Amino acid sequence: MRLLVTGPGRLGRPLLAELHRRGVTGAVLHRSPAASLPPGWRSIRADVTRPESLAGACADIDQVLHLAAVTHSNQRGRYAEVNATGTLNLTAEARRAGVQRFTLVSTRAISPAGGAYSRSKVQAEETVRSSGLAWNILRPAEVYGTEGGEGISEIIERCREGRRVPVPGDGSPLLAPVYLDDVVDGMCRAVTAPGAGGVHTLAGPEEMTYLELVGRLAAYFHTRPRTFGVPAGLLALAARTFALLPLDKPPIYADQVARLFSPKSCDTESASRSFGFTARPLEQGLDAIFHPPPGAPA
Repeated sequence: MRLLVTGPGRLGRPLLAELHRRGVTGAVLHRSPAASLPPGWRSIRADVTRPESLAGACADIDQVLHLAAVTHSNQRGRYAEVNATGTLNLTAEARRAGVQRFTLVSTRAISPAGGAYSRSKVQAEETVRSSGLAWNILRPAEVYGTEGGEGISEIIERCREGRRVPVPGDGSPLLAPVYLDDVVDGMCRAVTAPGAGGVHTLAGPEEMTYLELVGRLAAYFHTRPRTFGVPAGLLALAARTFALLPLDKPPIYADQVARLFSPKSCDTESASRSFGFTARPLEQGLDAIFHPPPGAPA
């Protein structure tokens, strides 16, 4: 099978390496020059927001795995431009090229109440469903184990070092932490399994509140991170204020609060039934990153 992977981002290196190990080859679509790719893979410079740049991108491709997306922006229109319109442009090119299946990597925060990012992903999913192509939609939960410290990975680092941990609202937002390798395995299974069309959540086996996660991490690392609550209204106000400032990477983006508190599904039954997706509990994922586990005999 020949696969087109768009904008692999932090998942890129392990995802492409695992696809190559399973005998999958193809192309990687980037806006900027690509890093080194596995043997049998080629780089395509294109921009999903510019349909003319996509001409020929899907030639000799069996399936598209579409990860390219804007996940953080204070320009609401940017979410729609890349995530919604970009998906529309790419499905059109895939249809012209006779691609067999289109797999969209979406989000577990798919509720319209989740802000501009979530709404753009709702539009992207609707585009894929109505594209006329065979399709899969994958909705990863909160992934940890990636390079770079943001999101849940930052919480893990703060707890590991015993630092202060901000807690949004009353700490009740629900998370379903999923280890990077399990998400990569799920994506590889989804694109290689025959007839696995549908909407599939790739989440950890345990859903927990934000505060419960901090407690589990403190127990795992044998640390005492100090938590401090930040009211949801204050977080939203801070996010709106940062959006007015000329900051390249503000501490929080305008729609992140809505996204964090929006309803999310953690039902992985369809992913398990369709292509055998499984995910390890939190502590087992941490063992894979921090081995030997803290406190274990040398």
